[in-house]
Amino acid sequence: MTLTFLKGNAIRCVLAVGLLLALLCPVFNSFSQELPFRRFTVDQGILSMEINDIRQDTKGYIWFATGMGICRYDGEMFRIFTLKDGISPGKILKISEDHEGNLYFLSDEGTLDIFSNESFSEHPQNNRLREIIRNNYPEGVVIKNNKELYMFTRSGKHYKITPSGVYVVKQNQKKLNCLYFTTSEKEIVWGLAQSSFQSKETAGNIIKVKNDTLFFKTEVNHLPEDKVFLKSTIHANRYLLGIGNLLYYLEKGKVKELAFNSTINCLSEDYKGRLWVGVQGEGVYVFGDMAKPPEDHFFNGKDILKIMPDRELGYWFVTGYEGVLQVVSDKFRVYPHIQEDIAIIRCTENSLYYITGNNQLFGCELSGDYVGEAQEIRFAENPNGIIEDMIVSEDDTIWILRSMITESSDKNTPAFMQFVATAYRLPATYTLKSFTLVPIRSLRFENLNIPYPVDYGIFKPKLFSMFYNENREMYLNTMEGLFSKDSNVNTTYYKQGFDLKIDITKSAISKNYMFYGTRNYGLQVMGKRNDIYILDYYSGLNSNFVRTICVDNDSVAWIATNNGLSCLSIWRKEIPQIRPRNIKVQDGLPYGEINEIWVSGNLLFLATTQGLAAMEKNERKTAKGMPGAFLSGISINDRDTFLLEDFNLPHNANSLMIRYRAISMKSPAKMMYKYRMIGLDSNWVKSNESFVRYPKLPAGDYVFQLVAGNEEDGWSAPPVEIRVHIREHFTQSAYFQLGLSFFLLGIIILIARAVIRTRSAKEEVKRNLLEAEIKTLRSQMNPHFIYNSISSIGAIISDYSVTEAKDYVGSFGQLLRKVLQSAREPFIKLHEELSILDIYMKLQQQKLMNGFDYRIKVDESIYPDTVNIPPMLLQPFVENSIIHGFGNKAPGALLTLKVKDCGDHFTVIIEDNGMGREKSKLISQKRKDYKSTGLDNIRSRIQLINQIYKCRIHLNIIDLYNEKGEAKGTRVELIFPYSYSNTLIKWSQKLKLKP
Repeated sequence: MTLTFLKGNAIRCVLAVGLLLALLCPVFNSFSQELPFRRFTVDQGILSMEINDIRQDTKGYIWFATGMGICRYDGEMFRIFTLKDGISPGKILKISEDHEGNLYFLSDEGTLDIFSNESFSEHPQNNRLREIIRNNYPEGVVIKNNKELYMFTRSGKHYKITPSGVYVVKQNQKKLNCLYFTTSEKEIVWGLAQSSFQSKETAGNIIKVKNDTLFFKTEVNHLPEDKVFLKSTIHANRYLLGIGNLLYYLEKGKVKELAFNSTINCLSEDYKGRLWVGVQGEGVYVFGDMAKPPEDHFFNGKDILKIMPDRELGYWFVTGYEGVLQVVSDKFRVYPHIQEDIAIIRCTENSLYYITGNNQLFGCELSGDYVGEAQEIRFAENPNGIIEDMIVSEDDTIWILRSMITESSDKNTPAFMQFVATAYRLPATYTLKSFTLVPIRSLRFENLNIPYPVDYGIFKPKLFSMFYNENREMYLNTMEGLFSKDSNVNTTYYKQGFDLKIDITKSAISKNYMFYGTRNYGLQVMGKRNDIYILDYYSGLNSNFVRTICVDNDSVAWIATNNGLSCLSIWRKEIPQIRPRNIKVQDGLPYGEINEIWVSGNLLFLATTQGLAAMEKNERKTAKGMPGAFLSGISINDRDTFLLEDFNLPHNANSLMIRYRAISMKSPAKMMYKYRMIGLDSNWVKSNESFVRYPKLPAGDYVFQLVAGNEEDGWSAPPVEIRVHIREHFTQSAYFQLGLSFFLLGIIILIARAVIRTRSAKEEVKRNLLEAEIKTLRSQMNPHFIYNSISSIGAIISDYSVTEAKDYVGSFGQLLRKVLQSAREPFIKLHEELSILDIYMKLQQQKLMNGFDYRIKVDESIYPDTVNIPPMLLQPFVENSIIHGFGNKAPGALLTLKVKDCGDHFTVIIEDNGMGREKSKLISQKRKDYKSTGLDNIRSRIQLINQIYKCRIHLNIIDLYNEKGEAKGTRVELIFPYSYSNTLIKWSQKLKLKP
């Protein structure tokens, strides 16, 4: 597609520009809100502060073209590419990408570097390009669908680049006073042409040459010094052209012109179709409709050179030598002119009021998300006390609730609280100066015998508030009940294992529920029937420390914790069925510590310890937003190979390790993966690992599928996949079998039987080899177990009485007999394994002087007498928890062994609250004779069992951490399919396994 403009006469242009400037300048300067951002500079890893271009590739990486080379960001760290990686010297100006995901980097010398398959290569015409571009500044490169390259320069010259040569693209150049544009989707190339097209069809300023070509006539003498941009919108046949400080909007042959005070640096369009215009020294203007004034104005005073929306609905802004600004989401606002510690906030239709932590009241003009300058509001009577609550009525009356402490001369008498609610009349309009409020009414709540709450830190809970009833009577709400001016309303609160007066931080009420935020117990919710629900960290809440609660229209409860916001939709389901939607700082939330929330239309105004912020409360539903997963490598039989979409492998190349990744600029720490191998896995498998192994795949057709994301934000779509075909051994192919059949028909039946016996013998040998491997692993574990137990006897004899030593030896003998009996069989009943573990843990308790407790729990739906498992598979994990997790002595140590029914499988969970694996490993490595092989033996044993019985036993080892990130134990999960358990003995008999 090609575009062109015709510039009108100078008088009309000057008048239009002057009128637009007069109309738009007041609007442009009226915005005071900003977007919260994260800044990246050389301190964070960017190669240079001179950033010429930015681009996100199809995998999700963010690339930066800088004055010193190329760097790439993966959401966590930067990687710098240098001359050693194969890039050309000089400044990198532009980044382009073709339809296959290959990247092209244009330097100031005109050379092109191509990044493909994680390596750089030079374009074969680089030497020729250096000669052509000399003293002719390159502007950009466009790659068309057929991989044709087009380069254009600042002076309007246009070149076609092929592997065999570089060619000048001409447009009848006799007199160069027309611009023309060639587009490839959203990329453009522009050049200069002569003006002999005036005889063609003309519509306004546009001359239509042919269906895919438009020309724009202008005086070109100044063009090399001005920036020229063309941007195609998400709507067909709509284009935006920027030249100097003028923005042209083209649609259906018509042109609209918009003038700015300074030069236009860049144009960008977001996923909602809004236009972002970067203007030199004036930040960014956001237009929802080009026929209307801008919706927003951000980063005023900054020089925004590039704007890039990313795939997770965030934005990246390249500034002039101030680094790169990352905005995770544009649904948040911050207000730089309001940075006090705000304790209370209230809004009316046109005003916003807030009270700071030092009892100062301020008022601001409010219009949508615009908040005017804050003006201090003073009180004429100079009252005493602490401001606890504020109500702003529709009649411009503001009520202030203050608390005072009445202390007794008797030290044994506790201090009590007294409250005064005072009404003031607000002014009709604001002035530039502060103003004073005169009280018009006062209500005193005395002799309530409400004790002074205990101070538990810097954060002050909101235990006292006031409200009107339907008769416009004022009531005081406390943890002791509801009080009016003259009487006490007998209201009691339900206590659920904690002191409401101390632990409650905020209460709120909806049509169906009463909400209590606590300091340490999360959110307590009381229903109409006095049933109590608890939402805490383990049920999805951001944190157990709730700072405030806001109920919006009886449908949504907003809970602010010390770790962000949680949103509960309370109108559809019962509380136990709801999982909160969490919003944290990594999701774009400006501040993590929120003191109070107020709903105003579609906005949540957030009073925080660092100032005022706002957030759009509606969750945006869009197909974008989740980073896609991609495959980063594959190994076949432990050898790396090239990634393909289809693999056709021989029968002996059947052990695969697939590596994958997903790039997230929003929350890389929350990234999880789900994968499955169709043809082997019936269900999706969740993992936080970036690889998966499939050893010894049988012959057949498989499809590996992968998605990335998490349960909270959703999963990427569609899944990335590769197809794998593993060929049968030639002896198992249909052709061989057919030929063999004809051959056997010509030979006597005796030879056929011999062949069958030979093949059966090979299978038997293979099975015997696998059996021998299992026996070897079990023989390694039993002596290790017996050695540890015998060494414990010596300790008991030296530390305890002879009687206790005899009891220990007796119990050990019983344990040894059960272990030896179980060793004769390849599989035993679950209750036998649990009996062995019970005796073993009692012996360990006796050895450690009851240094730990243990519990064994089995779901009622599981019958241990009918479930089979391999012997001595659980004992090493129990031993590790006791010896390595707890150490010699661990007060309060608890070991829990659970057997849970999970539908088509059961899970054995071994969990301890010990020191964790990392600390235990450091302690163990200090021993000179330290050598850990137990876990490797168990994994090998599970792998062999899975291979023999064609099943999937899963082992998961999970490190447990508390809210501070400190280790608090280890959980081991062993997952056994029921189908596996029910067929163990049959397979054992089929394979003739013997102890």
